[in-house]
Amino acid sequence: MREDASVGDNPPTLDELQSHADRHGPPGMRLRDPSWLSAFRINERVAARYRVGRCFLAGDAAHVHSPAGGQGMNTGIQDAVNLGWKLAHALRGIGDPNLLLDSYEPERRAIARDVVKAAGQKVHLAFSSGAATRILKDLAVTIFGNLPLVQKRLQIELSETEIVYRHGPLVALGAPPRNPHRTDVGARARDASLTIEGKTQPLWPLLGPARHTLLLFEDAGSPIDTTELIELTGERLAILRLTPEDDPDKQVRARYRQRGPGWVLIRPDQVIAARGNGSELTTLNRYLDRMLRRQENSEIHAGRAREPASGDA
Repeated sequence: MREDASVGDNPPTLDELQSHADRHGPPGMRLRDPSWLSAFRINERVAARYRVGRCFLAGDAAHVHSPAGGQGMNTGIQDAVNLGWKLAHALRGIGDPNLLLDSYEPERRAIARDVVKAAGQKVHLAFSSGAATRILKDLAVTIFGNLPLVQKRLQIELSETEIVYRHGPLVALGAPPRNPHRTDVGARARDASLTIEGKTQPLWPLLGPARHTLLLFEDAGSPIDTTELIELTGERLAILRLTPEDDPDKQVRARYRQRGPGWVLIRPDQVIAARGNGSELTTLNRYLDRMLRRQENSEIHAGRAREPASGDA
């Protein structure tokens, strides 16, 4: 990144790079024989729209920022995972296609804006000038950068494993709380160990990418009736019953904050779709009716798509 913006996009000279190495690099380091030299200009942009009719943007086409933090790949992959299952459902005539596809932009664009903002802050800090600023920056990296807690928080931020979707019609359908936390509606599902047929195994592999998964936290001898759910959804919904015997250490219950009977519905992209306590399934039935019921005559399934109005979320 050039300190002198007046040179524009002209390639830097070897002398220019050497001057930067002398100021910021190891003492005595000499640069020589470059294969090629070019200027790199940092762009920070987020597309105004992620969907117009049957056209969708994802990855670098939707958002671009500095390489600081290395989050471009993670953000792009998560765009694809979020949109992929929704497109698949719409094309197969499963659920309300317009609600599904309209939910992509408000969920993912908000995340991109946060990533671009954070990357810009990292660049500003890295290239900030002034002796006092450099001393404080070096101290922060040396002292705080070696703390396990700080390293863990940085790992979580850069991997984007604790993002929470707060906007859009699909999140609203799950009736989220005002301030959602981990395993609330819009947040990412968590892994845990459970026991099935006497064998301990992780929960994560049971969350299929092609269907929703319903975790049922049941008391021993008091199963939650799911007959109507199965008739409505068929194989589009996997039901995993968790009795005290299946969760002997109460690890799954602790991670999903279930102290008694209850349920948690997980989307194919491993995001919490809806949740509730006891055998009250009103919210669950409403969600499944909109998202997993077959819509044989849907516009998308028939080869047409409603173009979102300018005020759509």
